[in-house]
Amino acid sequence: MTPFNDPDHHVQSWYFALPSRELPRLAAKTLDVLDRKIVFFRGNDYRVRALDARCPHLGSDLGLGTVDHNAIRCAFHGWTFDGDGVCAGHKETAFAYPVEERFGAIWFFNGPQPAFELPALDFPVVKMLKGQIVRCHPHLVAGNGLDVDHFATLHGIEMLDKPLLDQPDAFRTRLRMRIAFSFWKNVNVTFTTHGGNLSTIEAQLGGTPVAVLFSHRPLLGRNSVSRTFVFVRSRLSLPKALHRNRAGIFSPPVMRRLHQIARSFEIFQTCG
Repeated sequence: MTPFNDPDHHVQSWYFALPSRELPRLAAKTLDVLDRKIVFFRGNDYRVRALDARCPHLGSDLGLGTVDHNAIRCAFHGWTFDGDGVCAGHKETAFAYPVEERFGAIWFFNGPQPAFELPALDFPVVKMLKGQIVRCHPHLVAGNGLDVDHFATLHGIEMLDKPLLDQPDAFRTRLRMRIAFSFWKNVNVTFTTHGGNLSTIEAQLGGTPVAVLFSHRPLLGRNSVSRTFVFVRSRLSLPKALHRNRAGIFSPPVMRRLHQIARSFEIFQTCG
């Protein structure tokens, strides 16, 4: 088995941790992610930090401690660690993870320094869909958009031109297409993978820009936690065919299309 589909390898990339609203100021929360425990805490300055949750003193969970200004104090012996993992008055340190807060969510990078930035999707309206558990490795899901042969059979998508594939850098693979599907008959679409576990779709629907971000994180061996974000300029800016109860991009026809894509994850659960 290669690292591409190896549950024992977690690539250095950005991973979704939790929605921003679930971590208020001066609160801490420990998550089981990437076969380890990471504590996320929001300081008095509203910034989020992330450390290995195991206190380097005797191993207690730092998430059970108290956020003190912009640091976290262990509940066992009071050792206090700042956002860089430095312990006040002691030489021991905790591993610190880079953190970004974007799209209404908290993200962390699996490594000491980010190797690349989160996808740049600058839209004023973001909708975070409910998470899904997919029974396969994240790489299989993230790379699905590069598999053009399944578009027609599974999604009813017609290719109008030959797709163009390139790699803008070492961390991204990009596929540019002109397609027809549903009531859209001529759509320019760009699908890009980022770091192996993230992928984006950017398209023009009726002259209106729309984007989707798919995030996948390993869970319990070959399983994945998948979270989808939908981006638009305005809820009311799409063609009239999409408008129902003035819901715009989040109208039933569009949401059915998104959930059709989500249901296709079932196919991946037979792969491995």
